[in-house]
Amino acid sequence: LAVLLQQNAPNQALFGEEGGVLALLTATSYYKRREPQALEEAELVENMYDCLCSALHAPANQTLFLKAEGIELMILTLKERRFAAQGALRALSASLARNGANCERFVDIRGFKTLFPLVGAAPPPPPAAAGGGIDLLGLEDALPAPAAALALAPGASLDPAVFQQQWGALPTADSWQHRTSLSVPLEQLSARFGTRHVKTMAFGTVGDASKFYFFAREAGAADTLLLCELVVTRSTGVAAATIKATAPAPVPLFSSLVRELLSS
Repeated sequence: LAVLLQQNAPNQALFGEEGGVLALLTATSYYKRREPQALEEAELVENMYDCLCSALHAPANQTLFLKAEGIELMILTLKERRFAAQGALRALSASLARNGANCERFVDIRGFKTLFPLVGAAPPPPPAAAGGGIDLLGLEDALPAPAAALALAPGASLDPAVFQQQWGALPTADSWQHRTSLSVPLEQLSARFGTRHVKTMAFGTVGDASKFYFFAREAGAADTLLLCELVVTRSTGVAAATIKATAPAPVPLFSSLVRELLSS
């Protein structure tokens, strides 16, 4: 269904006429407060949101989404910050695109109050030099330039079959272990990574271990794919990461980002 709806206006229109938008909203609402219990179930949730996002390219379906209180459902799903929150954010973005009525509804129900905490606060400005003097000796020129931040594409997507093929073909670019110090439950880890444009391909828990598969694309370099397998032992809080990539340059910054997301 996701393939049939992707960039196909007639199929998108027919989908809305046959009640598909309401059916998808009903199906996704089940995961508003629930986490998928297996990798296959997580893939199902991702596919449902892929279908919804594709269908919402049609203005008529955006209207159906509004009438079915889809905006309210996506806001509630975001508030829960569970696995489905990442898909809810994508669906919300698709529903608001070039649609004044939906944007007005989003503002009326105080959607920004839910959205802004996901964005995070801006970093503080660097401290001014003591006395505000001029670097007459040129000492500042000798200082190393600050490390560049890794820019990831917010709308990155990846077919599960392609993920599996790339994971099996690419060599390990980096691997490490790190003791986590998370302020959120592991069940909300996918939503946390999603706020930094690191998408969840699949996750599941067996016994004491929770395994996650993440992916991201470097902004401005669509061919640069970053993959991560993360295994977290719940009893010890130790996370073991394996990083693979189609280009070596962004790997150190991507590894640092993953550590950062596990440390706060």
